[in-house]
Amino acid sequence: MNFPENTVWFVLALPAGSGPVEGSAVAIRLQRVMSQPDGSKQGDPNTARTYLLTCAHVLRGKASWHREGEVEGTGYGAIAPEAAIKVWPPGVGLTDDQAKAVRVCRDLRRINEGEIPLERRSSHVDDWVVLELVDD
Repeated sequence: MNFPENTVWFVLALPAGSGPVEGSAVAIRLQRVMSQPDGSKQGDPNTARTYLLTCAHVLRGKASWHREGEVEGTGYGAIAPEAAIKVWPPGVGLTDDQAKAVRVCRDLRRINEGEIPLERRSSHVDDWVVLELVDD
């Protein structure tokens, strides 16, 4: 993977109660870490897969950021349904036939809502989602 030529993808999400939200994702390569007999840990190259890392607020939409009684922009709305998320790889037109289907990665441990305080949920540090490609 050569940044940015083949790693930055275009993301379009249609969260409930919001208009279209556009953003980007970067391709990342992850592999499982396996414990070795000596207690050390080592990556398993057989499990290496490419995922897309994007901002969670792109998948939540502006309408869901605000809840009654909260300061605007601090809400933690639901992520758009997977059918409402489309991504396009670099170098292609933004047509439906070029779009790739994705889903929120379920192989990685998800952060519980209570784990990150409400006021930090829209922070650039805690605003990430990993997507896995459904299409090759």
